Amino acid sequence: MEKEMAHLMRTMAAVVLLLLPAAALVAADPSPPPATTNRAAPASSRTEFDRNGDGRTDYVVVYDKQGLKATEEFDFNYDGVMDDFLFYTDGVLVREEVDSNYDGKIDLWVYLDAGVYIKKYERDLNGDGIPDVTKVY
Repeated sequence: MEKEMAHLMRTMAAVVLLLLPAAALVAADPSPPPATTNRAAPASSRTEFDRNGDGRTDYVVVYDKQGLKATEEFDFNYDGVMDDFLFYTDGVLVREEVDSNYDGKIDLWVYLDAGVYIKKYERDLNGDGIPDVTKVY
């Protein structure tokens, strides 16, 4: 249980880092993701990045037809498999799904209000894809 709690704390720290202002991300990552909007795109578009130069995509952003973020995907451990997925509505972050133990299955769901405030999170502790722990704020 102690190991699971430590892992949960690391995962939640990653979630918090994703919610920091863009200026903090720029300071932490020399190749930050693009800005929230892509007004130049007349139709929905997908952009892929290789942040560590290993030849594999480790960041994907999809913009909707209005040029607002629709989804983002991150490969935090650079193994070629996306393990963090962010979902937006009208350019506002509403949900994040994380594979925190890198086994290819989502085990953490975070639901946000106004793109910033965590209103609920769910955690799958036994790997069956069903939340075992739910915390509502």
